Amino acid sequence: MASYCQIHLKPHNEGDAWKGHKLVDPDRNLKEKLCEKHQKSLEIFCKTDETCICMMCVVTGHKDHEIVELETERENKEKQLKVSLSVIKRRLAEKEKTLKETRRAMDEMKNSRS
Repeated sequence: MASYCQIHLKPHNEGDAWKGHKLVDPDRNLKEKLCEKHQKSLEIFCKTDETCICMMCVVTGHKDHEIVELETERENKEKQLKVSLSVIKRRLAEKEKTLKETRRAMDEMKNSRS
């Protein structure tokens, strides 16, 4: 895991030895994406402990835990958030409708007194 400028990235793009590497956009917080214990890339999500772990952690401390690829968990969480957002938006719309109806009823009551 490293971050390169365009000049140093050129051999990475051209060399056969690097073809299997996955390039991602530069990140200023590389250290946050490393396991504190093993200094390896955080690629796995431990569902049992609800935490990101490296492959060494899988072997050493999370053997019998439910684990998934980090990207898979991110996609699942994103889907859950979309569902939650949809529910919240629906509830908000219902509350706004109720508020509007209540205001209309109050206006009618005020007008009927006059």
